[in-house]
Amino acid sequence: PLRHPLPAVHARLHPLELGEHTVGKIEPPVGKDVALDPAQDTKRRQSVVRDLRNDLFERILLQPLRFFHFNPTGELISRVSADVERIQTAASETLADFLKQAAILVFLVITIFVIDWKLAAASVVLAPLVFYPTVWFGQRLRLLSKSNQQEMADMANILYETLAGNRIVKAFTMEKAEAGKFRKATQRIFKINLQQKMTHPLSSPLMDEMNTMLVAKRSMRVIGSTYYGKRHVTSGSKAINSVDDMKGFKLRIPEVDTFRAMAEAWGARPTPLNIGELYLALSQGAVDGQENPLPTIQSNKFFEVQKYLVLTGHIITPRLIVVNETAWQALTAKERQSLTGAVKTHGQEQDNEILAQEAKLADTFKAAGMTVIQPDLESFRKPVLASVPAKFESKWGKGLWERIAAL
Repeated sequence: PLRHPLPAVHARLHPLELGEHTVGKIEPPVGKDVALDPAQDTKRRQSVVRDLRNDLFERILLQPLRFFHFNPTGELISRVSADVERIQTAASETLADFLKQAAILVFLVITIFVIDWKLAAASVVLAPLVFYPTVWFGQRLRLLSKSNQQEMADMANILYETLAGNRIVKAFTMEKAEAGKFRKATQRIFKINLQQKMTHPLSSPLMDEMNTMLVAKRSMRVIGSTYYGKRHVTSGSKAINSVDDMKGFKLRIPEVDTFRAMAEAWGARPTPLNIGELYLALSQGAVDGQENPLPTIQSNKFFEVQKYLVLTGHIITPRLIVVNETAWQALTAKERQSLTGAVKTHGQEQDNEILAQEAKLADTFKAAGMTVIQPDLESFRKPVLASVPAKFESKWGKGLWERIAAL
């Protein structure tokens, strides 16, 4: 049996700021550790969630009318249904994982001092190099998580109002308008979730390792990232429904070895070409097609000289924001905070703009005359995964691909 002090808590609620009003906060755990088998442990955890929900609901009911005026119904529903569940997860799984990782870190530190104290001392010196990127990504993840909760609350509010007032909706034939509101809410949630998926791998310990190596070898430091978009194939000559249609296809690629390997895995003929020359090459048939994010296809007007848009989504491209290490070390702590804060704020604005464009550009291209194709994605994915990681293992380092894929 495992020992879990947190499930033994008799949770109680006390005043807490919720929006502009007081609802409740969780008091520190009290009581003794109890040895529980898995079934008892699960039961105890779920009973804590149940009690928290009951207490929170009762306290919401006791609030004055002004409280309900300032807090939308959907948000209150989200607080009771979703937020309490997150508390349970944070108090058990997240805390347990944190303690586990902390124990591993202590063990590794002791081990490295025993094996080579000089290497250990160097590690201590280099440790601050990963501090700022780690803090930046952590702050961004928290911001995205909070935004996700707010958008989920808005969606719940729309859902409640529409379903509870369905007679009014039908009486005024507002079905399409309500469906439009709901689609906008889910689109906002989609954007936030996608940003979280992008940010999470970049905040992993692996990225910290790679950033430390970048500082040591190239005197450059990654302080942030932005979303550049999903890359899709376009064709000017034939429809592409699966990777079999790529055989012999002259595909323009950036002058990057991994892109060349990807095109070769598809059976295409990779053709490196500067993007400034690409429009002319496409219009004259010097290459059959290209691959880029939708906003790039739009801004370079490639849709004017291509007939087919093939939604492969084969690469999600980030843009890393890099600073010279000497210049970074010359900044004060306040200046660094201001810089990373500006990157976070305006990077978020850029991400939102790219996502908004991606949501509508396929329809825009279709209206302009392009044929939009949903291809067999697995046929594109399979040959690349079968050949590209092994091809670059000696360059990337053994096991690196597997660690990245596991993020």
